[in-house]
Amino acid sequence: MFRNSNDNPENQVLEYNVVSTDTQEILEDNYSEALSPLDQWLQRDPNFRCKEIEYIKRAELGYPYTITENGDLQQPFNESGWTFLLVLDRSFPRETEHRELPIRVYLVNPGLMEFKKLYNMDKSSIPGVRQDASGAAYLYIEEVDKDFERYVNNLHSGCMSETMILYTKKWVGALQRTIEQEKRRRSKKKLELRNPLWPSRSVQRYDDYGDYSGFHGQAKYVDGRVSRSGQVNPRCQKVVLSNRAFIQIFNESQSKLETETGGLLLGHYDHGIWYVIEASDPGINAVFRVAYHEGDDVYQNHVCDVISRTYKHPLVFLGMWHRHPGSLDSFSGTDDGTNYKYAASAGNGCISAIINYDPNFRITFYYAEQDDNRSVRYTKVDVEVGDDKIPNKEIMMLADMNDVISRMT
Repeated sequence: MFRNSNDNPENQVLEYNVVSTDTQEILEDNYSEALSPLDQWLQRDPNFRCKEIEYIKRAELGYPYTITENGDLQQPFNESGWTFLLVLDRSFPRETEHRELPIRVYLVNPGLMEFKKLYNMDKSSIPGVRQDASGAAYLYIEEVDKDFERYVNNLHSGCMSETMILYTKKWVGALQRTIEQEKRRRSKKKLELRNPLWPSRSVQRYDDYGDYSGFHGQAKYVDGRVSRSGQVNPRCQKVVLSNRAFIQIFNESQSKLETETGGLLLGHYDHGIWYVIEASDPGINAVFRVAYHEGDDVYQNHVCDVISRTYKHPLVFLGMWHRHPGSLDSFSGTDDGTNYKYAASAGNGCISAIINYDPNFRITFYYAEQDDNRSVRYTKVDVEVGDDKIPNKEIMMLADMNDVISRMT
């Protein structure tokens, strides 16, 4: 039998003081509708969540944060050129419904497909990466478990968003170093740029070759051009000039039509082919005469070092070039002494070019080396011009920021 509550004063008081669960949820929902998505997210646990938002705003991560429909907070951020997504689950700071940590950093770019395509790395070879139930890849760092336990017990010095981003920074730095080391290893194996007889050749100082008093000054000339004799010198079969190196030589020669001029040659040596990628000018304090020039060694030491480091594979010193008056395409006694010094110091010879105008621009290349009589031996070699004549384009690639940083470390 149904009884009206008014029939019993005690029941009337009881029903007045009790608020049903359904009624409480309705009141909360009505209150939440008046709040922004962020305020609604914060009110679920202001003590922990306010600290996270304060850090995210203060860090200025470059992207706006968003609150998803299911209540997750998402914050994209970049680290060393890679993009990630910081996600605080709707349960934060409590465990998720799957009893997992409520904060993660997901890979965005590169993702797993980009790692495979760009770096030839699959998931198993990428350290610290797992996939969630949907297949999305995220960073798994063991230390985070302990940090989170301290965090929820108010023993952690910072907020979890900052902690996750710091761990991401360390992870990216370590992985990018590994990738760069592997790239250098493969490039070195592929290019074989170093001559076994010239294991430590680098850009030499213009004035570091000393006084080789053993030079006897009796130069010998051999024609090693395939088109003329077929007696190719295996140490230097031919010289290939990049478009850039050629125009550098031509431009400097054109600017000094009445005097001698010259500079240094930088590039790579590979299986008897000498690839000249860059050619320097003589410098602002060089000496120019009708039949003589002297390079500004301070300038050349500096500029050649700068140019060398500009490339992904730093260029090495290969030799010199200079202009001669008229049609004289052999070296003077002074030239012989200079070429002897360079060839002796390098240990594997050097190349030396002569520029003539008779009347048109003409370039002749020689390979200079020491002979048994302590004199210099010249082999005239074929020369080709054009970037298309350089099969391995990687030796012309400029360095990027990671290349420069890796050399410093």
